[in-house]
Amino acid sequence: MQKTIINKKFQIWNGIFNNFEDASKNQLYNIRKYNKLYIKLALRVFKKNKLLLSKKKIDRLSVERFIHLPILVSNLPKKNRINILDFGGGFGNSYLYLKLTLEKKLFNKINYNIIETEDVSAAGKKINNKVNFYTNLNFKFKPDIIFFCSSLQYIDDWKTLINKICKLQPKKILISDLFCHENFEFITHQNYYNFKLPHRFYSLRKLNLEFRRNKYHLNFMDNVLVSRLGKYNYLPMKNFPNKYRIKYTKHLLYEKK
Repeated sequence: MQKTIINKKFQIWNGIFNNFEDASKNQLYNIRKYNKLYIKLALRVFKKNKLLLSKKKIDRLSVERFIHLPILVSNLPKKNRINILDFGGGFGNSYLYLKLTLEKKLFNKINYNIIETEDVSAAGKKINNKVNFYTNLNFKFKPDIIFFCSSLQYIDDWKTLINKICKLQPKKILISDLFCHENFEFITHQNYYNFKLPHRFYSLRKLNLEFRRNKYHLNFMDNVLVSRLGKYNYLPMKNFPNKYRIKYTKHLLYEKK
């Protein structure tokens, strides 16, 4: 078996910035090159999960981030169609996880939709014809569940986005793998191969306040235990001052009041 080699000096995140604009200065990169790399890597994971699905399995990382989604679907009121909107869902690994975990009759009721960048959406339409791909919120269906899985940290104007999705009036909004502190926020760089991506660590207090303004309340919160740099442990943030470090990312479930 080939052993994965981890560079112990590698830092997933570094730098502390006040906003996305500051984090983006002198860090410009060719978005097409980044998307090309992302699509290549995301396709590799999706194909792996499709193969595992044929053996009634799925990648462990997918399980950890998607673990609460099947429960939400199962607990929805009985209806003939279940509309799910996955914001930043790649090629649909979460869809595969639902197929693995849900009873067939319930799974067949799902209308699965993903919002992605133009390049990822174009590739996704060729790779996975079982889901619908969009690049914005212009669609005709009303979502029952809106799902963010490790994607909200890349959004600059997050308040506008929260306001827009709440106006869609989903029954439930599930945010998984959210990087957040209790009372303060900051921006850093996520090192992704040769790219530095602006990455937000949220203030949970501010996030909850924005949802409450839209008449949604936090109904459930749980820690996410995900392998990073080959280890299941606290987030590797020793290069940051203590007050900036967090141990775990979060699963957050918001519901209409």
